[in-house]
Amino acid sequence: MILGIDLGNWNIKTSEGDIFPSRYTVVENILGATGDSLEYEGIKYYIKEGKLENNYDKANKETNMILFLYALAIQKTNYFKAVVGLPVLAYKNNKDTFREKLLENKVYNLKLNGIEKTIVIEDIIVFPEGAGAYFNIQNRAKNAIVIDIGGGTTNIVSFKNGKLDKYTTIAKGMIELYNRIRECLNSEYTLKLELEDIENLMKEGLKVDGKEVNWSFVKPIINDLVNELMNELRNFEIRTSTVYLTGGGSKLLRAALRNKVPGLVLVEDYLFSNAKGFKNVGVAKWKERE
Repeated sequence: MILGIDLGNWNIKTSEGDIFPSRYTVVENILGATGDSLEYEGIKYYIKEGKLENNYDKANKETNMILFLYALAIQKTNYFKAVVGLPVLAYKNNKDTFREKLLENKVYNLKLNGIEKTIVIEDIIVFPEGAGAYFNIQNRAKNAIVIDIGGGTTNIVSFKNGKLDKYTTIAKGMIELYNRIRECLNSEYTLKLELEDIENLMKEGLKVDGKEVNWSFVKPIINDLVNELMNELRNFEIRTSTVYLTGGGSKLLRAALRNKVPGLVLVEDYLFSNAKGFKNVGVAKWKERE
C-alpha cells in the first residue's frame, strides 16, 4: 500500500482520510482510555490523549515515530511504502536524516488495542509540505502559489510552468493563533483553559458564569496573523499567479486572506491535500523506478 502521511503539529492526516490529534500519553485515564492504544517495545501509548509536543522542528519531534506507526497500524494491510512531509525550508537539510529515523527498522511488531500486528515498511519518500498539496489540485495552474497553513508552521510555495520555483516557511500557524486566543480568555475571565481546548470551544461555544462568550475579540488576532503572512507573500508573484489556500487553518483564515489576495482559491479537501498529494507523488515516483 502506498500511503501519504501528513505529520502535522496539530493533527495527523493520511491519504485514506484518517485524522487524529498529534498527541498521546503513556498514562491511562482513570476513567479508561477514550482512544486507541498502541503497544510497542513493551510500552502502551494512548493515542488522541495527553498534550501536544511544543517542538515544531518536525524532523526531530519525539512523538513522530509513534504517531507514524499508528497511522500505518490502523490501515487494513501490513506492507507499506509511505510518503511523509517536512516544511519546505527544513526539507533540503533534514530529509535524509528524517527518512533514516523512520526507516530505522523496516519491521515493527505492535499491538493495536491489544491485537498483534506486524508492520513492514518497504520504502519512504520525504517531500516538501505545500508542494505536496499542489499535486492534489485538479486542473492546477502551472504558475501558482500555495499557502499551506498548518499547526506550527505556514509554508508558501510557488511554481512556474509546473515546477517548484521559490519557497519559504514561516514559524507561525494555528497553534500560535489558538495560544493567543487562550491567553485572552484566561486573562479576561480568570480561567485555566489549555491549548488543546480552544479549537472545540470555538466550534461549540463557551459559557462563563452562565453567559455566552462573545468571540469578536478573535478578529483582530486573525488579522494580525494574516498581516504577518502578507509580509512574506508580497515577496511572491501573488498578483500574476493563481494563489491556492490549503492546510488546517484555511477555513478560519480564508475570509481575512481573501480581502488581501483577490481571487484566492480554497483548495478542495484542504485538510487532506498534503497527505493525498504525497500519495500521488509516491505513486508517480515508484512507478518510474519499476
